Amino acid sequence: MRIPLYLTLPFDIGSGIVAFLVGYYALKAYRFSGRFSLLLFSIGFIVLASSFVGRGVVLSSVLVSRPTIALAKLIAANAFLVSIIFELLAYVLISVSYCSVLKEKVGTKVGTIAPTAIPLVLSVNIVICVVNLMLLLFIVFSQAMVYLGSKKRSSLLVLFAFTSILTGQLLHLTALLFLTPLIYVMSRVVCFIGFLIILYILYVVTPREKA
Repeated sequence: MRIPLYLTLPFDIGSGIVAFLVGYYALKAYRFSGRFSLLLFSIGFIVLASSFVGRGVVLSSVLVSRPTIALAKLIAANAFLVSIIFELLAYVLISVSYCSVLKEKVGTKVGTIAPTAIPLVLSVNIVICVVNLMLLLFIVFSQAMVYLGSKKRSSLLVLFAFTSILTGQLLHLTALLFLTPLIYVMSRVVCFIGFLIILYILYVVTPREKA
């Protein structure tokens, strides 16, 4: 699957910046509230930011340095593999943060989610992508429970944001299975929109420090 890097790089780096800002505002909210779930949420998004920005920087260096095609494919494949492992770690952290939220607000006991003819790297990417989908399904379900318990507009927006990220991850898996570059580009755009919504909500609801 030949992915047009000049199309995906802006969304990778942009998503990384937005995810970092989400983590920053969640950390500020943790400092004010002291809720451990917000700390895990913050760390999860900072790990996501590292994944996106790191992948963007590596692929940007490939575009600039113009190595041989074989070397470029090897670097890109490993960059995507490391990136998706970081995404897995991030979604695990965010899922655990939602376990805490459900116990606090909904009182639900949630069990843990237990986390080849195709080239090995692609196979690993597909497997981790499926696990990420499972984790995101749990996150969306958890946020739906939170919304049903609070009926707040901000909770509904967060639900919409994570649904957008879930849709992006589903498109990502589809792109891997059918080797379709255009669908991969769409997945980055949809995820980026979800991150922007979460950033907006955290920016609005996070208390401001007095000068």
